[in-house]
Amino acid sequence: LVKAQKSTTHIEQDRMMPRGSTVWLGDSIISRLPSGTVSFPSVNYAVGGQTTAQILERARDYTTLSNAARVFIHAGLNDALFGRSTVDFSNDYRALMALVPAHVPVFAFSVLPSNLRPDEPPLYNEALRGICAERTNTTFMDVFTPLQTNGHWRAELLSDETHPNAEGMGLLLGELRKVW
Repeated sequence: LVKAQKSTTHIEQDRMMPRGSTVWLGDSIISRLPSGTVSFPSVNYAVGGQTTAQILERARDYTTLSNAARVFIHAGLNDALFGRSTVDFSNDYRALMALVPAHVPVFAFSVLPSNLRPDEPPLYNEALRGICAERTNTTFMDVFTPLQTNGHWRAELLSDETHPNAEGMGLLLGELRKVW
């Protein structure tokens, strides 16, 4: 029921967004991001706990992608946590980016560190770099490196095992501002 309500809400928001909006797609990391402070008008379609496949499924309904000024994507951490292969992640990420017209810039956040599965994000990020290189008008944003030590989140940047606290989110926003 909650998923259906969230999806319905996002579809209603999608219908109200003006041309040239910034679109945010992702999981709980992006849902917590104060996206309106980065770009306006902005719509945040992120839903916590979602894999790239689930984000892709929802994004197919968003007409805003076709006339966005730019699209930011953070996906993959939940794929790693749920043990999805890098091949499945890569295929879903490519399909997600294919929903965005080539003239619309895409900013792809690297997969963040995982204290639960520290070996996975670097593999996903290697695949994601390649995916970003395949598409023109796409920027890979390495937010993994400044937020980790030995593949784990820097402890002082976390509010729990997965999510950045205010300081961690500040670093994430700082990295974002370097590329955009």
